[in-house]
Amino acid sequence: MKFLPCEDSKPSSSHQTSEPIFPPSTEQKVIEHQAAVINHFIEHMKLQNARMGVLEAKMNDTRKRGPISKKRKSGTKRLVAYVKLLLNDGFVLDTTEACYRDQVLSLGIRAEKPVLMFLEELSISSRGSGAVLKHLRSLHRTGALNAKIERHDQLLQTPAIQDPDPGYTHNILEQIR
Repeated sequence: MKFLPCEDSKPSSSHQTSEPIFPPSTEQKVIEHQAAVINHFIEHMKLQNARMGVLEAKMNDTRKRGPISKKRKSGTKRLVAYVKLLLNDGFVLDTTEACYRDQVLSLGIRAEKPVLMFLEELSISSRGSGAVLKHLRSLHRTGALNAKIERHDQLLQTPAIQDPDPGYTHNILEQIR
């Protein structure tokens, strides 16, 4: 009696797939859904923790600037006074309006053009606030701004300039004789 080799009844594939014999029960479906929801929340918490870390780093930033020095504050006040001189048509600011900050920003943008044009007429190419202040101070000392100061003083007497700043800050620049 001769025995023949036994043939494998299973298909010869490189990998076997295990299909469940029974379809998943409703209990199994609920468990899989809960696992997916838990994984989603874990990913969400990881992202939230990362965002919170960035926010805390910004709030606890040790690179904060120190207090502004008196010299710098004084220079800024003088620069604002010089810029106000170069606004030929005046300006109106109202602190009671909700858009006061927007008014100040738009006034600054509007004032930039005449200042740069004035400096360009005098062949001054500086753009930085410190350099512009230095040039305007030297022009003031030579009397080159006398006409602008006189015009500004006249506008202060009319409703063309409505500045909410205290009155003692309006005329900090005097004519040089």
